[in-house]
Amino acid sequence: MDLRGSVLQEQRQVMSPRQIESINILAMNALNLYEFVMKEQEDNPLIESVPQEPFRAAGGTAGIERLPEDLLSNIPYYAAETPADFLLPQIDMRKFNKVEEAAFRLIAESLNDSGWLTATPEELSGFSGIPVGVLQKCLGVMKGLEPAGVCASSLAECLELQLRADGVEDGLLLDIVRNHLNNVAVGSINRVAQETASDAQKVKDCLALIRSLNPRPLNGLVGEKACGVVPDVILSHECDSWRVELNDGGFRSFAVTDCYARLAAETGDEELKEYFIGKLQRVKFLNDAIERRRKTLTNIGWLLTRRQSDFLLRGGYPVPLPINAAAEELGLHSSTVSRAIKEKYIQFPCGFSELRALFAREAARRQIYEAETRKGARVSKEEVKQRIRDILDSREKRDASHLSDAKITAMLSDSGIVISRRTVAKYRSEMGIAGMRNRG
Repeated sequence: MDLRGSVLQEQRQVMSPRQIESINILAMNALNLYEFVMKEQEDNPLIESVPQEPFRAAGGTAGIERLPEDLLSNIPYYAAETPADFLLPQIDMRKFNKVEEAAFRLIAESLNDSGWLTATPEELSGFSGIPVGVLQKCLGVMKGLEPAGVCASSLAECLELQLRADGVEDGLLLDIVRNHLNNVAVGSINRVAQETASDAQKVKDCLALIRSLNPRPLNGLVGEKACGVVPDVILSHECDSWRVELNDGGFRSFAVTDCYARLAAETGDEELKEYFIGKLQRVKFLNDAIERRRKTLTNIGWLLTRRQSDFLLRGGYPVPLPINAAAEELGLHSSTVSRAIKEKYIQFPCGFSELRALFAREAARRQIYEAETRKGARVSKEEVKQRIRDILDSREKRDASHLSDAKITAMLSDSGIVISRRTVAKYRSEMGIAGMRNRG
């Protein structure tokens, strides 16, 4: 037997503790950052007292308190007391009939506060009389709402919906979510690696991503607590001009107390001097990290005023704006943008929303040649789904039952939407619409 040793050289980027902390600061929302600032003030004697100004709650009120009813009526995406209050305003009910509208409401009212559906379509049909097919179709629509993962019937489905919403199609990652969550729960990386025949480091990376997902999508978004959530970015529009503000409680940066700064410069005690230098370096690092967070969020706000202006002023649906496209326009890495918008909220002239919800994904491309300025205009996933639904609804029942995915793809292409047959099948399935052979 020929036993030979070999050396494998591998290049791997390792982040320093400060880089990790800088990333964590970027991901903090307004209240988390303020709590962090208060703790740093307690731990570092060189820091001057940080001013404490009230945050602005959704609708423009100061402080963190329940919003008045007249303001709640103007906030389409938030300040909801029940899952139905939060989800139903995202659906354009004009596109659905009365039975489907009742199905949407029944599904929303059957969710728990975490956003999970605790009953099957068959069970809901049994006591409501709404056909199972209608409930399945409406459930498919609702699984595409924000926040991602809502209306799932299991933890695995909830996590998978979030991954797919972010455009993740990694086979190993999806396999772990579907089949190995029990081992994930106990942190058994080696067992997952063995059962999936995968490298342990790859499994470890997958587990880190899975743990960043939210198993309770509606937790904190509905009920009394939700009405006190603070927007991180506030957009206002006056005299055809936009204004971008960060809701940071008046905090900009740490200042160093003069007496300690002088003592640090004048002391002859080397140990004390080293202590002061360390604390001063800490202040500089934190100010740099917080300023990077401010600059990143502000630039994201300005980007949205350029790319989502119509939605911000009039409502409706955001235009497709993938995170990687936004990152390229901002000159940032897509992971930086993703962390910057994580679990943050934005207020704008016609409402209030999760910041991530304004970064809609592109589903297809519409080719319109009537005007050069609209050539190649982007079409959102929800609009493509609606067009598929319209095609099936516009046909007589017998004709609709003979429409294959390939035929629907061709009809979409004739109307200017270029999309693959596989994507049509995927969207049809998400809407709960059966395939041609099972469509009666």
